[in-house]
Formats: sequence, C-alpha cells, structure tokens
Amino acid sequence: MGKLFVSLYLYIIVSLVIVTGAIERLWPTEEQSTPLAMELGNNFKALAQSDLGRQYINSQYPMRLLQRSDISLPNELEQRLEQAQAVHVFNAEEHLLWYVPLDGQELLQIGPVELPKAPGENFVGPYLLVLLVVGAPVGLWSLMLWRDFNKLVKLVLRWMAAPILMSAEWVAPSYYPSPMPCR
Repeated sequence: MGKLFVSLYLYIIVSLVIVTGAIERLWPTEEQSTPLAMELGNNFKALAQSDLGRQYINSQYPMRLLQRSDISLPNELEQRLEQAQAVHVFNAEEHLLWYVPLDGQELLQIGPVELPKAPGENFVGPYLLVLLVVGAPVGLWSLMLWRDFNKLVKLVLRWMAAPILMSAEWVAPSYYPSPMPCR
C-alpha cells in the first residue's frame, strides 16, 4: 500500500514539474516582458541624448521633463539612475513609466504606456492541460482505489456475518496433562 501512495505522489510531482515547464513555454507570463522594458529603456536613453531623438520619443509616447527631487523611487532604482541607467516602473494602473537620466538632476519621464495584453490572456488552456495530465489520472486512480476498498469492506462484512460452525465433537486441545485421579 505504501508503494501505491509513493508512486501516486511521484507521478503528481513529476507531472506538475513537466506541465508547468510546458505552460511557461507555451504561454509566457508578464514577468518575461521585463527584458523588453529594459531594452526599450536603453533605446530611450540613447534617443534622449539629442533634440531630434526627444522629438521622436515625444511623437510616439507621452513625455515630460522632471527634476530628480520630484519623484521618489526605491533605493535600487535610485542607484541605477545615479549610474546613468534608464529605469522602468509600473504605475497603479499597471502602465509602464520610464525614467531616463539626462544630466545631474534632470529626468525624462516617458509614459505611461499601456502594454498590449497578450491574445488569449484569459485562455483556459493551461488549466485544461493540468486537469488532463494530473487530474484525470489521479481521479482514475482514486476511483479504482475506492472501488477496491468497497470490495474489501463487503468481503470483510460478509466474513464477519458468517456463523462459525463448531461441531460438538470438537475439543479444545489440551496442552497440559490431565490430573491424576485422587484416591
């Protein structure tokens, strides 16, 4: 019985690992868009170095000039700005904002930019895949185990209800010699 449960748990663990790997490949998540946002930030930084580049950015995205003291960012992002790197953050509406350092105290804010949602974001494919690969075999295993336990219970109940037939000639075995008659 222990082997049965161990094999079930191993199947569940291995199939979940395989299915989650397949889901990450087939349906990428929003976290995987971060390298794209970083690359866009680097492109904005290169374009912001010239007036023509800033005009191009302004024609494509909302843009405004800020002082560093106008915004408050986490320490890690502040350090990246001090190293003259562009940083991106998400606002409350989950739109991207880029901050591109121009000189010592000026920042160029680009955005907010709404990232397009991936087609089929509400797609139920990953859930169906998990249900088919993990849920169906576990459900079938449970159904078969439940059936076997029911058979076992019926067998035990039938065995317990059967009368024990004892013949009158049956005598309990004696392990002790009979006592000698007294005179």
